[in-house]
Amino acid sequence: MATRANDRGFRPVRHLNGRLNPSPHMRTTVNEGSSGNNANSIFIGDVVYLNTSGALQSYTEAASGAETQLPLGVVANVFDANKRPFTFSQPTNGPFIPTSTEGYAMVYEDPGIIYAANCSTTARHDMVGSFCHVRVCAANTAAGRSGHGLDIDQSVTAGGHIFKMVGISPLDSTLESPPVSGAANNDIEVLLINSYWSNPFRAIETGSPASGSPAQE
Repeated sequence: MATRANDRGFRPVRHLNGRLNPSPHMRTTVNEGSSGNNANSIFIGDVVYLNTSGALQSYTEAASGAETQLPLGVVANVFDANKRPFTFSQPTNGPFIPTSTEGYAMVYEDPGIIYAANCSTTARHDMVGSFCHVRVCAANTAAGRSGHGLDIDQSVTAGGHIFKMVGISPLDSTLESPPVSGAANNDIEVLLINSYWSNPFRAIETGSPASGSPAQE
């Protein structure tokens, strides 16, 4: 079972409609008519958004803070300026788009995709339906592995939060039934409920449900 803090990004595992056949969209780190404008390196599994000039950016929120940028989705793959896979030589250099570098990423943008990710606390079955926000830890550049994970917040509104807990990942157990409940830093499954394609606003709402913020179901 998972008893470790192991932030390694978001992995699509299934879909609300029962099947998983995601079709990612290609996005670029380049502003119109300029060079690469990504403020931070971008890894497979990162949660990303578009800045005001349309350039792809990776989330860099503090581990304990709510989001301030409306997310676009999760990175499925990364490519260089020629839209070709990065050449790399493990264990010293993994595939990722370096800071301020022209590049392209395939991004999962379907709001119905359910992702698995590591959480910073002890997830329990009674937390299903809780809101979550992105936890950003150090990425592994040697392996090209994301440092994104999750914090769980049992508040009653979605203000400043972009994910909602669906359950504890069945992949987080050692063929146990039901999946592990109450293990430290276990993997959970989440749904992107506050994104470009699931939010009627162009920015994350931080008020109460009465003021227009999506309410907890």
